[in-house]
Amino acid sequence: MITYSQYELYFKDIATRLVDIAHTDENPQFAIMDIDDILGSQRGKLNFTKPVMILENPEGRFGYKHDQLHDENLGAFHILRDAGRDNPATKREVMDQSKTIGSKIISKLQYDKIQLSKGATGIPQMILFFDLAQVRYQKIGPIFSGCYGWRFEFNLAEQSPIIYDSEDWT
Repeated sequence: MITYSQYELYFKDIATRLVDIAHTDENPQFAIMDIDDILGSQRGKLNFTKPVMILENPEGRFGYKHDQLHDENLGAFHILRDAGRDNPATKREVMDQSKTIGSKIISKLQYDKIQLSKGATGIPQMILFFDLAQVRYQKIGPIFSGCYGWRFEFNLAEQSPIIYDSEDWT
């Protein structure tokens, strides 16, 4: 089963290691939260003059495959940058840059999936079920008074034995 912490840590690592985002605790360029949270308390902490990665809280669905519990998570992230208002040239630049950055992140997921299938360690098992053909992206903006970018949707999954213990029930 995919844990919330596992999901967050994987994408935070990507935001930290990707040069285009370069998230650090001192210079936060990554957040995981609902849009309402970003509009509120986190808005002042993120520097939207540079690309920011915002990871949405995952949603999911269970299934039963190969005699195991199939936990599929549907996630999304945004790559946003402030383009200001009424500046079409900057907006085009921001849209191109944010799509390129999002594509790099999607490429990293596909790369990790290939490496995991070859026996690499240190990559969460949820990446094994990443399906590049299911990735979608949509234009975002203007939000946050002039930010534009792209929202990328993806799916991840894990299979594990069904956890049913009769001791849990009266």
